[in-house]
Amino acid sequence: MDFIVYFGLCVFAVIIFAYYIRCVIKQYKQSENKKGMLGEETKKIKTEFTTVKVKAEVIDLCCRTDMIGIKTPKAIEIYTVFFETDGKETICINVPKEMYEGLEKGQRGELTLVEGELYSFII
Repeated sequence: MDFIVYFGLCVFAVIIFAYYIRCVIKQYKQSENKKGMLGEETKKIKTEFTTVKVKAEVIDLCCRTDMIGIKTPKAIEIYTVFFETDGKETICINVPKEMYEGLEKGQRGELTLVEGELYSFII
């Protein structure tokens, strides 16, 4: 007799647990739907970017090492190129190592910036 009571309690507990899990999953799906609806309305894709093309000359090249990280510091190399435009404006831009190695002081070309970041430098 006790076996039947214990078995009934176990089945009841499993049913309550399954119902709880079902409610949690249902609530999660509803919150995902709400986020999706709101996210679609607020997302705007930028289609136009500020692009600047100027004639420029490389006036200086600089390479420095910085430490990043607190628990496990890591040394990184930062390559910087200084350009002077025809309007005598100096522009300082961090560039990839491959580009840095291909530039020399005095080179002239067309500098293209997109949103203030280097896009290209054509000699």
